[in-house]
Amino acid sequence: MSHPVVVRKAYLNRLYQLSTNRDVVKVISGNRYCGKSTLMSQFRDMLLNKGVPDSNIIYLDMSESMGTIDDSFQFTGLVKSRLSSEDAFLLVDDMNFVNNWDSAIKDLRERYRLNIYIVLPYATSEDYRGILDALGNYDVTTLYTFSFKEFLEAYPITDEHGYGERFEQYISIGGQPFMDMSMSQKDHFMISEGMFNLILNWDIGSRSRIDTVAISRLALYILNNIGNVTTLSALRQNSNVTDQRTVEKYLHYLLEYQTIMKAEAVDITDMRRLGVKAKYYTTDVRSIRGITPRGAFNISRQATIENIVFLELVRRGYEVYAGFYRGNDIGFMAIRGGETIFVKSVLALSDERAKGKEFKAFASVPGKKYLLTTDRGMNGFYDNIEYKNIISFLLE
Repeated sequence: MSHPVVVRKAYLNRLYQLSTNRDVVKVISGNRYCGKSTLMSQFRDMLLNKGVPDSNIIYLDMSESMGTIDDSFQFTGLVKSRLSSEDAFLLVDDMNFVNNWDSAIKDLRERYRLNIYIVLPYATSEDYRGILDALGNYDVTTLYTFSFKEFLEAYPITDEHGYGERFEQYISIGGQPFMDMSMSQKDHFMISEGMFNLILNWDIGSRSRIDTVAISRLALYILNNIGNVTTLSALRQNSNVTDQRTVEKYLHYLLEYQTIMKAEAVDITDMRRLGVKAKYYTTDVRSIRGITPRGAFNISRQATIENIVFLELVRRGYEVYAGFYRGNDIGFMAIRGGETIFVKSVLALSDERAKGKEFKAFASVPGKKYLLTTDRGMNGFYDNIEYKNIISFLLE
């Protein structure tokens, strides 16, 4: 059973809306194997369905041209040879395979009115940010792993497989588009281990001088402590990296190359950031279940649920912080535009987290509050808190 292709409509609609401004270079970014190339291919199909002639679409996959198209001069020549209209769409997958690709983009923008879209992994990293800034107008669409909604497009609800079962499967195999339920758990772990090593040894290692063993220890410690408040000092001590500046550097790389994501700790009474305190999460929920078959993780179900909620808020365009009120962890503070919401997740309303001092602090926070739980049928308001079942929240 192969993983069905999911049409990621929200991303496609955003890319199409951007087509009205040819002065902007549109960048599709994201971590490894999250579906960037598939999205570009789907966008090409969308343009054809919208009536754009095939002759007005130049679609190039630079990973297939390695060894023949290596530099900006060759790339520019290839595009010109395919150009039938100055108003054409130029769609380039794996733009990073072309040396000095930015020079080619500048040249083409000066000569033609091309509508340019490129796939560029880790476009928000320091390696690429300066290059993109020099290009002038650009827009980055960041792709994430499948949401639960998208997962259900791959594996729809049936009479035999309800929402609860699909949710457990989502936790088990995660949101990487290439994963599927025909694989064994061992296969999942081996693929995940390979991705983990590829990011550390190639994406990060080829661009910087790092101790890959040390950065692996740091990453594994963080992934074993998903959702826990931690500090740079704790990261240094528990990963056996003796120099704190090295910890800061390695942490920076892990964040830049999207192995992990960060929620800064904020005291909501005065919006003061709590120094080096933060919570960390993984970019794919399945990663919490184990990166390698040789490293068993002791991650609670509560942490898994919290990671899922964090990613969902990020997908919806929120800036997400670890909120603290009167010294208590109140879950997430999420800001989008002029809206601020507070979101706390618990496994069940019978849990201590749903009735202890942290919950009391959460309940006393002024503002719009959501309490998410795996309890069934929990949708409604009580004492100015909106209670939601986690699956209902993910399907909104």
